[in-house]
Amino acid sequence: MRHTFRIAAGLCLLGALRAQHCAPLYQTYLSEVSMRVEESEKPADDMLRIHVQYAKDGGQMPAAYQGYLIGYLDRNAGKVPAPAPAELLDPTAMVVLHTQLVKRREKDNTPGPHTYDLDFEIRCEELVKKLVEHGKLGAADRRDMNGWHYYKDQIRFALFVPWLEDEKYSVLPGLPANRHECNYQHARALVFQELPTRAEFMVSHDEKNRGPVWVMLRSNQAEPAKPAAK
Repeated sequence: MRHTFRIAAGLCLLGALRAQHCAPLYQTYLSEVSMRVEESEKPADDMLRIHVQYAKDGGQMPAAYQGYLIGYLDRNAGKVPAPAPAELLDPTAMVVLHTQLVKRREKDNTPGPHTYDLDFEIRCEELVKKLVEHGKLGAADRRDMNGWHYYKDQIRFALFVPWLEDEKYSVLPGLPANRHECNYQHARALVFQELPTRAEFMVSHDEKNRGPVWVMLRSNQAEPAKPAAK
């Protein structure tokens, strides 16, 4: 009886797999993230450079996707991505810093995920200006330290890769003509992932300072022990 049940279950699974148009999406994640500030001789030209690699195993393997690099403040972290049923990108909570085609890297026939790279650079002064203006940050959102306005919010970053069939967000020329993908789990994106590094920032109000802004990259640190309650 048990043997008969296993055969029937196996036939049902085989039928379901044959009915699928494409293989399930086994893995979808960020396989590489790097971020650095490069100082220039002219401080106003200091650059933030970001590299992100998206990895995907299973499903279709198109030649390209559209990738978005998102910037937002700590205070809006709960709104990025926007909760369903709203559209994923809420322009009141975040800024699209960059979008581009992320093209599939060539690889041999060894097993493993296919990867797609996004590279972006922006002047630190431009980045800070975008987020300060977008967040309408003022005197109540900062404190003064030695000629600097030190802002309380950090800048966070996220990578968003929409499905090819997403008519709102997969829109760049050069995407594959065949947009079909099997989204069996009804996920809202292939990936929408906050990057592990954030940016603290200060704006100068003293001409003696090195430059107009100071961007400092920060990863999470273990918090110190809290004093014992008396």
